[in-house]
Amino acid sequence: MNTPPPVKILVVDDELSLLDVVKAMLSDAGYAVQTAVNPKAAVAWLESVNWQVDLIISDVLMPEMDGLSFLRVLRQKGKRIPLLLISAFVVAEDLWGEHSRVPFLAKPFRQQELLQAVEHCLSQYRGSHPPF
Repeated sequence: MNTPPPVKILVVDDELSLLDVVKAMLSDAGYAVQTAVNPKAAVAWLESVNWQVDLIISDVLMPEMDGLSFLRVLRQKGKRIPLLLISAFVVAEDLWGEHSRVPFLAKPFRQQELLQAVEHCLSQYRGSHPPF
């Protein structure tokens, strides 16, 4: 019997220590995790793997390009990959307009909170397009 391939998650954050912690949390749960230190590096990696990723977790506030601008780039390229936004400085109510339905998790978070948010995103969008 073939086992399904692991779910692929891309984590984008300019904080290297956070990237390491989130990667470890997700890897321990059986996810295949790639990291990028900014949205430009994330897009380059996504293009290199032909956009084959199941979920993107992105910080909201980053230098050069923030998480919402990253979301707009993804949508301009026609990509409907589920996205989970994370931030220590933004609250969900700040994600207004067309982005109001983007799943959000406040930093700091525990492993269980992260895994629940990831599973929620994945189960909500399996077999359909994200609503944002």
